[in-house]
Amino acid sequence: MITVNDKLRLFSKRIVEKRQLEYDAKVVALEEKMASEFASRQVLLEKERMKYEDSLLKGVKKEKHQRLANARSEKKRRLLLKKRTMIDTLLEGVKTYAQEFVNSEAYFGYLGQVIEKHYEIIAHLGHFEVYLNQKDYHDRRYGLSKVFKHLGLSCDEFHVYEKPIIGGMILMKKDQTTRLDLSIDSVIEDNRRYMGQLIYNILEEAGEFSEK
Repeated sequence: MITVNDKLRLFSKRIVEKRQLEYDAKVVALEEKMASEFASRQVLLEKERMKYEDSLLKGVKKEKHQRLANARSEKKRRLLLKKRTMIDTLLEGVKTYAQEFVNSEAYFGYLGQVIEKHYEIIAHLGHFEVYLNQKDYHDRRYGLSKVFKHLGLSCDEFHVYEKPIIGGMILMKKDQTTRLDLSIDSVIEDNRRYMGQLIYNILEEAGEFSEK
């Protein structure tokens, strides 16, 4: 015979079992939710890690590229300075040689050759004036006047050029509209670009312009 106490115990047991099942179901659901959230968090953290590493790598590459660019820029600047210094040194040597040449006996013959070489251009000037350096004005203007006259060129006057020139001459059309620079200084400056290329080739052969 089942007593009231037995019924109570049985009823209590069923309630406990029901509660236990409900609790177990909630625990399982909570564990599944936590596992899902943990997995999602892991994916998010992995993406963040990759993003950070990629950003860090880009920053390192950018810094490295900038340093290389700065180094190349500085090297180029130093090479240009070196090239300019070498050109100036070479030109100084040429000017020294030219100065010695204008004091030689061969110089007057050179002036005659310059006039003959540019005969057609000079003749096109019509009447013109000639500008010389101080020394040539005193020592050679009479000889040059004879050369012009012999070639039928209309040289009207000689002047001392306002700026120092090594030698040669500058011709100016009488109406001042046309100027023909046949000075030695002009010849030297015209060759500056050639000298620059020559020096560049020398530096290139020496490996100075290597990107390494």
